[in-house]
Parts: sequence; C-alpha cells; structure tokens
Amino acid sequence: MNDNRSFERATHDWLEDGSDRTSAAMIDAVLLAVRTTPQERDLQIPWRTPTMPKSLRLAAMFAIVAVLGIGASALLRNGSSVGPGTTASPTTIPSPTTPPSATPSTSVTPSPNTARIPHGPLAAGTYTTTVLTPPTTFAVPAGWINSFETTDRITLYLADNAHQVSIARVIGDPLVYARPNPDYTIANPSATTVAGLPGEQTTFVLSATAKVKSFYPLSSLVDSAQQGGDATLELVQHGTEARVIIVDVSGTRVVILIQRPIGDTTDFDAMAQALVDSMTFN
Repeated sequence: MNDNRSFERATHDWLEDGSDRTSAAMIDAVLLAVRTTPQERDLQIPWRTPTMPKSLRLAAMFAIVAVLGIGASALLRNGSSVGPGTTASPTTIPSPTTPPSATPSTSVTPSPNTARIPHGPLAAGTYTTTVLTPPTTFAVPAGWINSFETTDRITLYLADNAHQVSIARVIGDPLVYARPNPDYTIANPSATTVAGLPGEQTTFVLSATAKVKSFYPLSSLVDSAQQGGDATLELVQHGTEARVIIVDVSGTRVVILIQRPIGDTTDFDAMAQALVDSMTFN
C-alpha cells in the first residue's frame, strides 16, 4: 500500500512538472481519442478482468496521455513552423512565357519640307511649294535663294538675280510677247521630259543691244490676269540667254524659265538642270 502511494505521488509530481509543456486542450483531445477508439480483441484469448490496482491503471493512463501529447505537440510544431524568424512562402508556379511577336520593320522615307519655303537663302534640302499650284517638289544644294513665291510663280536665283529659275503658270504661249520683238532670237522647240512627263523646250536670246527696260515680259500669269493684274513671266535684263520648258500637269500648264547672261562660263547651267531633274509634281 505504501509502495502504491509512493508511486502515485511520484507520478503526480511528474505530471505536475510536465503540465506546462502540453496544453489542456491537447490532453483533452488525446483522452477523447482514447475513450472513443474501439479496441480490437483476439478471439482466441478469453477476455480477462484486469487485476491491476486502480492507482496503477490511473498512472499508466496518464503516462500514455503525456507521451502521446508530447509527441503530437512536437509533430505539430515541426509541421507548422519553417524555422525561427522565417515565414513559409507559397510556391509560385511559373506562368508559361509567351515569345514576343516580331515587329515588322518599316523603312522610313524622309518626307519633303512641306512648310512654306522661306524667303531668302535656302539650306541644302528638298522643298515643296505650298502657295504655287500644282505643288512642286525640288531639291537644291546650299547657295540658292528664294526670291518670292505666289500662286502663279516661284523664282529662285543663284549668286544674283541674273541667274534665275522660275516655275510658273502662264496664259497660252509663254513667249507671246517675245515672238514679234526683233530683239529676241527664238530657236525651234524640241522634246524634253520633266518628272517623267513629256514636255517641250525652247531656247532664245534677248540681244544685248535691246532697248533698256526695267523688265522684259514674255507672257501673262494666270491668277494675275484673272484678277485684273498685269504680272508677267519675264526676263530681268537684256543680253540674256534663256530656256523655256513647258509641261502639262493634270491639265495645268507648268512653265519653267531658266535664264543667265549670254556667254556665262559658270556652272549655272548644270546646277539649273539638276534642279529641274529633281522636280516632281504632286
């Protein structure tokens, strides 16, 4: 009897010592599982009434509960904790990568300068008339000067106004005033091409002994005549050699007048021809 009581006290002290290591809720859960779990019996061994004293049975039961509780607590701690100071991050499933679609390459063609052509010296480049119609595009190197631009005409000159290229729209024959004048020597026309369009070219000379005038008219300009004005396509001085090129652009007669002093030995003719060769009509 004394031995049983000593065992009970030792068991009670051991359980009291470990009571703060296993929560009451965990012990209750284990007890419930023990009470509700059916026991399997061996049919070959007759059931016997236990002869173990009640105190020993109670101690053994609490020992089993304690062992199960400690094991479950350790299992829960190991399964729910990644480590001190760390937090388990969810596993990220990488999404399939879609290859970037190819962007079609496009070639960019520089567009001509569509702003109004500045008055005065021009930088090397390509220009398109915005006042004169039909819109005419041309390219020039540095050195050309825009004298003026109207709805009827644009005039460019090189070095001085005796070396000019004019693009204009005239009424009828561009040499209507020059033909009856004996101071003009006019050659027979010849075929030419401008911007891929068929045209006609005529060369002529205004004598150096011609009567001195402020200008030498060739033909009236379209808009000026329709508005009652007297503006004309003209030469700027006597002693001039010139070319008139006529081309039809969608029903509009475009005239190109190139003029320079007689006997000029500069490269003006080649530069003027390069300007004409660069022309396109919009």
